[in-house]
Amino acid sequence: MIQAEIRLVRCLLALALVLSTPLLASQAQARPKAAKRASSAAGNAAQQDHADAPASAPEPEPAPPAQPVQSVQPAAAAAQDKPKLQVTPVAAAPTETKAAADAAQSAAAAGEKLAALRADVSTLTDDLVEARSRAAMLGKTLFKTQVRIRLQNLAAPDPVLVKVVLKLDGAPIYRTDGAALTGDEARQVFQGFIAPGAHVLSAEVEQRSRDDAAYGYVLHDTYRFQALREKRSELTLILDDDSDLASEFPDDSEGEYDVRVKLRVKTQDLNER
Repeated sequence: MIQAEIRLVRCLLALALVLSTPLLASQAQARPKAAKRASSAAGNAAQQDHADAPASAPEPEPAPPAQPVQSVQPAAAAAQDKPKLQVTPVAAAPTETKAAADAAQSAAAAGEKLAALRADVSTLTDDLVEARSRAAMLGKTLFKTQVRIRLQNLAAPDPVLVKVVLKLDGAPIYRTDGAALTGDEARQVFQGFIAPGAHVLSAEVEQRSRDDAAYGYVLHDTYRFQALREKRSELTLILDDDSDLASEFPDDSEGEYDVRVKLRVKTQDLNER
């Protein structure tokens, strides 16, 4: 029995060997073909890579030359080497230049007009002085008529005389701030020759209270008189004041200005003092 089995196994092995021999031969033939195909594919790939690659590999660029090390200069040296800023003046606009020229021309014209007016005033003043001198000389030579004016202040000491202005026939003949008129005696303030006939004396008097400067008054009086031929007319202007408004009004809200200005006219011979 065992031998029969052994024989059966041997038969099966022989049969398997017979059957496997063609298969092994076909596999051996297939392996060289596969290797050949693989080798052909690798060659084609290498050719393709060679075709796609550039003809020659680019050469590496040379490194840039090393820059020399610059020394750091101090801030003062850098500031000196730095170019200075030059300022160029801007020319004025034509409109501004024209306006300035017009203003200068107007100022020059105004100065010329003012100088001309001053010259005219000076000329008129000289003419007036000369006319007065001629009138006085004429009165002395032809008419021999004289006028003398005195001023007497009896209002002091309470009222303070601030200003006195006297005019004869419209021409100023005397002006003072009152400081020169101290005391109650009459003082001569003008003397000259005039033509015989009617004349006008104008007086402007300003006084204020010594107790309170808020109280005071200004008087404008005009007096007419006759000058006789070859005589001297002596005029005395007398100021008197008994006002109590500055002293009484603050106490009982009542007071008054009591002002009196008198002109005394007296005719004398020329040789009489």
